[in-house]
Amino acid sequence: MTDDSRIDDILQIVRDISGLHATSPTMPYLSLFARTLDFAEEQLDEELYIKRNLAKIRCMRKTVYILPKEMILTAYSATKKMVELTSKNTANISELPENNTRKHLNRF
Repeated sequence: MTDDSRIDDILQIVRDISGLHATSPTMPYLSLFARTLDFAEEQLDEELYIKRNLAKIRCMRKTVYILPKEMILTAYSATKKMVELTSKNTANISELPENNTRKHLNRF
């Protein structure tokens, strides 16, 4: 990105790109660093945890995204069935019989 296309309003950036991929803890910070003039990690933390203009949600492709609060209901509604379906198909380690738990873990 050129410096001319960078802005400092991280809330506007998140709206413009329809959310930040956030499955990795560092990814949203790196994404904003690449798109702003003078990004500081406290800016994202403030929007998430103090102002609460942004929120994290598991949605598209069952991964975590940071979205503006006005997009949360739409993202949830649009992806709820897929997230639930794929979550039900994932084995929960605590539900495995003790004998099979070690076999299951040894595959990794």
